[in-house]
Amino acid sequence: ALKLLATLLHGPQSRARATMAAFLTEHREISSGFFQTCAAVLDSVAALLKNYQRNMRLARERATSLGTRQGQDQQTVFADDDPDDDDENRWMNIESVIGRQGHAMVLLRVLELMCCGDKAEVLQDLVGAQAQSAVSVDLVSRLLALFSQAQPLLWDSAHFNSDATLLLFDLQVVETISGMCRGPHERNQRLVFASTFLSSANRVFSTLA
Repeated sequence: ALKLLATLLHGPQSRARATMAAFLTEHREISSGFFQTCAAVLDSVAALLKNYQRNMRLARERATSLGTRQGQDQQTVFADDDPDDDDENRWMNIESVIGRQGHAMVLLRVLELMCCGDKAEVLQDLVGAQAQSAVSVDLVSRLLALFSQAQPLLWDSAHFNSDATLLLFDLQVVETISGMCRGPHERNQRLVFASTFLSSANRVFSTLA
């Protein structure tokens, strides 16, 4: 469904964008459910990256003890260590979440396309807050926090793994945030300037260099 929506939203004159803006503005419950689901996906990515960071730390410790640079395959990370979590002893696949075709990556692309072209300002407002909903979520701030969380992991990802999954995901986060601020959208820009986004971006370029 997300891939279809991304296709429909493609293009600056997309009728789907105008329809989506009107629908999400007029239907409070559906709008609330949509944005809360988006927030839940981003929160799940934050939890996944936390586990990834833990496993990278273990990989460094193991490499140090062996005197080699052995690392754990980036494609899988352990599930959360919550004893109440049924997935405690199962593996989670990073590629299925933040890979090129992962659902989180596709969601970011949808959010980016929502904020570009006709009716973009309405949707840029909604990704930051849903004033008409009983429960409002701020996807802009969530993405800024996610970028800051992922940035310190890039060095380990580049040195312990052979693919660029995390880097490509980070770049899509940047593209999505850029779309949310395009126009310019002053509220969303203020959120960016008040966050650690710019310093984190500078560190990303330093890592790539």
